[in-house]
Amino acid sequence: MTSKRSRFGWWFAASDVLPNGDGRKVVIGETLTIDGDPRCCAKGLHASTRIIDALQYAPGPLIYRVRLSGQIDKEDDKLAASERTALWVVDGTKILREFAALVAKDALLVERKAGREPHPDSWRAVEVALLFVRGKATDQERSAAWSAAESAARSAARSAAWRAAESAAESAAWSAAWKRQNTKLTSLVMAAHKVDN
Repeated sequence: MTSKRSRFGWWFAASDVLPNGDGRKVVIGETLTIDGDPRCCAKGLHASTRIIDALQYAPGPLIYRVRLSGQIDKEDDKLAASERTALWVVDGTKILREFAALVAKDALLVERKAGREPHPDSWRAVEVALLFVRGKATDQERSAAWSAAESAARSAARSAAWRAAESAAESAAWSAAWKRQNTKLTSLVMAAHKVDN
């Protein structure tokens, strides 16, 4: 579906240069354009309305808030536009690590609520990951906690995936969880943007 209405979105990048051989520099406040009609996954300046959707396509940790304009092609979780303006950017390296740890903690809490207490090593891995992001744990502590929790987490994840596949009711729960994670990640990025400015 193509429209001309301006839309705000999120775009992740590995650097401040457009990928795929384009090579143009992304400058805050400047609008980049393409010739011709945009087409999702084929041609255009891409972004997603929700940050959690944009994260699925992230080639790197730079998180741009953008405005799409001109011709806009829309799919379920992404947009491609003929014009994109970078409004601001944050380095999401620490944000994404914290987000991953918070998502893991949420998964452990879901398991606990369902009467399946996660392994203590899994709790410790999440705790150390959060401490690491906040500068209160070493690489060695993080590595040790991860190693201890890895097999327990892998087993729990497989088990949880099978349980999710067993019930249609899980679909509504998954959608609600996805929405909560989107809100959480958006809040972390907005907070980092305020600190930077």
